[in-house]
Amino acid sequence: MRHASKISDNSHLAVMSSTPIQKNETHIHAEFVYHSIRQGSKFQSYDPICCSGPNCSTLHYEKNDDSMEGKHSVLIDAGAEWECYASDVTRCYPIDGIWKKEHREIYELVLEMQSNAMEQIKPGTPWEYCHEVAHRTLIKGFIKLGLFKEASEDEIFESGASVWFFPHGLGHLMGMDTHDVGGYPDYEDKNPMFRYLRLRRKLQKNMVVTNEPGCYFSPFLLAEAKKNETQSSLINWDVVEKYMYIGGVRIEDDILVTEDGYENFTGITSDPDEVAKIVKSGIEKGLKGGFHNIV
Repeated sequence: MRHASKISDNSHLAVMSSTPIQKNETHIHAEFVYHSIRQGSKFQSYDPICCSGPNCSTLHYEKNDDSMEGKHSVLIDAGAEWECYASDVTRCYPIDGIWKKEHREIYELVLEMQSNAMEQIKPGTPWEYCHEVAHRTLIKGFIKLGLFKEASEDEIFESGASVWFFPHGLGHLMGMDTHDVGGYPDYEDKNPMFRYLRLRRKLQKNMVVTNEPGCYFSPFLLAEAKKNETQSSLINWDVVEKYMYIGGVRIEDDILVTEDGYENFTGITSDPDEVAKIVKSGIEKGLKGGFHNIV
């Protein structure tokens, strides 16, 4: 899995670096798979998710065939497979290498969600607790940004309003399958905050998990949120509208639980300044004729 992750690191870097030849989401998909195959990974751990703009709000978007023209954001969730072992990595970036205010705010919030959850990873920690930490981080960030009204953190948490913006689980077990067995999920859980959490156990040494918080602005989910009077009253809908163009942000790393903490298998940067630098460098190279679009 370490080796699979290294292949994925290089392939994600290649995608970020080749923005000038990416005119359609299909090109992102092709770039990732091409570089994985060049490194000896003939198969992907799952069908890559390659989306741009508002399409980034769809969690398992697999059309990967929309034009990127006029859009700002990219989300790529892709992982190479090595000798039947999986990797699972998600990165996001601005197409032109320049973060817009709202995009950067949400990106940094998701990065904080991941970092705060990461600090809890060690043997004995219930994965549900890590998931709660991520939700509470989102809530605090949304209050600060004005996306949630200034109710108390506990009130918003108990209302479930954050679930409409972070509708999936924090992560899952990974091994010879991307969503590996033994997580004991409870898809009948009456609490929607935990219903789709694929891991419902205390962490143990040598487990490999994904840490993948996200924040999404899905018109379909938010239409449902508006039907819930209590939850809707906590959301500043005029402010939400300013963020809709982003679609969504997810940051995902592959994590080994160690004796007293964790090891992060994922090496491709998620630092927003470094990501922007890589994208801009690719654009500059393209302007100098370093890339040739053969499509």
